[in-house]
Amino acid sequence: MNFIYKIPITNSTIPSFKILFFGFFINNFSVFPLPPIKTQQKTVAYLDQISSKIEQIKTLQSKKMQSLKELKASLLDKAFRGELL
Repeated sequence: MNFIYKIPITNSTIPSFKILFFGFFINNFSVFPLPPIKTQQKTVAYLDQISSKIEQIKTLQSKKMQSLKELKASLLDKAFRGELL
């Protein structure tokens, strides 16, 4: 069976492991400390907020693009009918 194995790598200033993952070795996997859970939660909340704003901007941009396409079609229609003065 394939499992994940951590094999310590020596002769390094940073604790590292060679990972055997489903039969493949993953090299240069370094262990590093994670920030406290409160900091992680604040970061996630901030990123969620930014993500929400990005989605709002995408929706607005899509609506504006549709309006511009409609305006262009209207202007071209008037131009071909000779109604632009």
